[in-house]
Amino acid sequence: MLLRDRSIHGLFWRRCKAANLSGRFSLTALSAAFDPFVWKAEHVSAVCQAQLRDAPLIEAGDFARISPDIDLWDAWPVQDIAGNPAVLGNGDTLWMALAAPHRDDPDERHGLARIHLFQCAGGGWRHLGPLFPEGFTPGSREWSGSAVLADDGRSLTIYFTATGVRGEGALSFGQRLFSARATLQAQGDGYRFEAWRDLTEFVSRDPAWYMASDAGTGSVGTIKAFRDPAYFFDAASGEHWVFFAASLANSAAAMTSRDTHFQMVRPGIALYGGRAVNGRKNPMLPAVTLEAPILMVREARTGEAVGYGATYTLTRDSRIAVIALGYADGLFRGVSGTNHRPGGRAWLRGQIVPIIGKVSMDMFAVDITDLGTDIPRAGEMVEVLGPHVSVDDQADAANTIGYEVLTSLKGRYPRTYVNSADPGL
Repeated sequence: MLLRDRSIHGLFWRRCKAANLSGRFSLTALSAAFDPFVWKAEHVSAVCQAQLRDAPLIEAGDFARISPDIDLWDAWPVQDIAGNPAVLGNGDTLWMALAAPHRDDPDERHGLARIHLFQCAGGGWRHLGPLFPEGFTPGSREWSGSAVLADDGRSLTIYFTATGVRGEGALSFGQRLFSARATLQAQGDGYRFEAWRDLTEFVSRDPAWYMASDAGTGSVGTIKAFRDPAYFFDAASGEHWVFFAASLANSAAAMTSRDTHFQMVRPGIALYGGRAVNGRKNPMLPAVTLEAPILMVREARTGEAVGYGATYTLTRDSRIAVIALGYADGLFRGVSGTNHRPGGRAWLRGQIVPIIGKVSMDMFAVDITDLGTDIPRAGEMVEVLGPHVSVDDQADAANTIGYEVLTSLKGRYPRTYVNSADPGL
């Protein structure tokens, strides 16, 4: 089996001027505890160069819980204007993080996330509870942001993502960017922010530039971006900025309207040759060609069955080729062909040949009767994905999408990278 890959991908960010910040700001000296670290050539060369197929599994013993009741992710400090964690009078720092009650399915956190406040003191952590008072924010959840403490040590400005709509019954995933102000108060040996005010949607989504953040669902890979505002002070220019993540024209938008192109687009599935718009041909070449060898060719008679379960019975005398590729390699069993439902396809000697019978673990069968009398031989390669059989051809047969076809290709294939800049690939 042979897998060829020509794929590329990219990432973009868009920036927006920040709303007016509260308090008096000046560029303060960096705390010695948070001096910036500059990467040098010797640091890069010390990075392990070994190719690891799998990341190590993070287990319970590899971390210590800050709170027994909630899971945390996407943490950021209450920072000073220079971008360092703001150090309070006793050396404490405050941090914010997204938090949610533990769920066995980690993807459920997107529907429960709230911003919580944490105190780092003496090398330990203390959970101070939800950041905002109940009912203050306009969303049903809060997602990531950034927080800046003014030089007076009390005036806070936070930028955050309000997701969904407060009081909604069914979860929605629209995202809006808000800022708010509050005042820091010491409370015993802890802290809290109070006097919340000036809740402002400081930038609105311009549909000419950005995809709607509610265009996706809550499932993995479908949530569109208009979120994660991050404050930045440019010491060279004296300007205040907020960076945020947003989704610009994807494959479908880029192929549908030039009005969405501007200076940049972010095609995804189209780069791999997949279908971006129903009923419209993708002008881009397929990024992957998957070929597998013929194991054997057999003659079969009318009425004989092909594959496990005898779901395909021959209606004519036929010539069958068995191909060395199966569901253990990522070929879906859904492309199996039965007498009641056509299956997927392959390409051999200039013709489409149908998949017949069930796909098994390591092989599948195709009907090559119509190729004529020049019988293919064992070892001859058959195209399963490529210029003649698209990822969407197989996806349609399996009742799925091209993304799943591509991401299901397993590690049993020898891979050849075409036109790669790395001669070792």
